[in-house]
Amino acid sequence: RVHQWPHENVRALLFRPGNTLWVASDNSVARMLTGPALQVQWLKDSFASINCIFEDSFKRFWIGTNFGLHLIRDIRPEGGNLLTYHDQVFSVDSDNPFAINSNRVHQVYEDSFNNLWFAASAGGLNKINLLAKPFGVINRMNNHELPDDYINTIRNDQEVLWIGTRNGFSRYDKATGTFRNFLNNRVPGSTTHISV
Repeated sequence: RVHQWPHENVRALLFRPGNTLWVASDNSVARMLTGPALQVQWLKDSFASINCIFEDSFKRFWIGTNFGLHLIRDIRPEGGNLLTYHDQVFSVDSDNPFAINSNRVHQVYEDSFNNLWFAASAGGLNKINLLAKPFGVINRMNNHELPDDYINTIRNDQEVLWIGTRNGFSRYDKATGTFRNFLNNRVPGSTTHISV
């Protein structure tokens, strides 16, 4: 039992096998190991404005923030209740066409083809293939077909990604690479829209 959470907000939860719960606040991440006695361990550094946490099929841990996407690897105890790790940050780099196109990442999702999809604001949809060499090459999707480049959420359904934006939602067919938009306002400059 946790008697007191030392932060104001809980921003994300991630349940993992082995009675493990990851909890993210606005700027900290804790691993809670449940069992006969609860053990709470903290990633040793803080992160700016956490939006989401995710573990991919290769057991790599991702933290989406308002200031970049963190890939956390080699998590190990440092002493006491702290965990140390290797942190690789993906952020906007206007000189690199394979960099993420927005620092603000709202959600991370992995499909059955080991593609990791990032929902970002003011940048749209990004994808990284977890099997590709070299690792870390980001594919910026053709976002001009989306109803809006501010993406709130993504969900997978077989060969289709459902993408919620600030102007309706879109169905992306991964096989054909085409989008079909729903509930979006087609009037440029209009302030009336449906945020999904």
